[in-house]
Amino acid sequence: MIIGITGTIGAGKSTGAEIFHKHSFEIIDCDSIGHDILDNDAEIHHKLIARYGQEIIGRDLKINREKLAEIIFNDQNNIDELNKIVHPKLKGTVFKLLEDARARNKNIVIEAAILKELELEDKVDKILVIKTEIDKVYERLKRKYTQKQIINIMNKQLQPKKYDFIVENKKSIGEFHQKIEELIRKM
Repeated sequence: MIIGITGTIGAGKSTGAEIFHKHSFEIIDCDSIGHDILDNDAEIHHKLIARYGQEIIGRDLKINREKLAEIIFNDQNNIDELNKIVHPKLKGTVFKLLEDARARNKNIVIEAAILKELELEDKVDKILVIKTEIDKVYERLKRKYTQKQIINIMNKQLQPKKYDFIVENKKSIGEFHQKIEELIRKM
């Protein structure tokens, strides 16, 4: 079984995926894969420097994600440009990991705020949308992003029109765990 877990930034996708992992689901984490591409893919590295300049390079000569985020998430057009550069490689990597996991007959969770943008909706058996209130997102991410940046990110994360389950992540972490556990039992 392949479950696509999606929702906006800060909704609780990673926490939900971890619960599935405890039930022997293999996780394909699109954020982690994207970070790995930024850190280790020379072609993407060069394209990003060409587009955004040398100031995105850290002392370790890798892309400084915080500096890149400062540039990217303050302007909707910059988000689009980044996506054009990174998404083809990200999509190819995720598709390959998905094929490998299928070949090993594994239950899989694809964790992706951008499930739709990566054209993964048709690759999963079920889609789980995790939702939370905007003030919860601000609270969870205020150390990392400004409110403007959060809104810009959320505006670029298209949510699927068709989904199989919604889990609200509004109250305690314990209640959220309970809801995900219950959903897994139903499946």
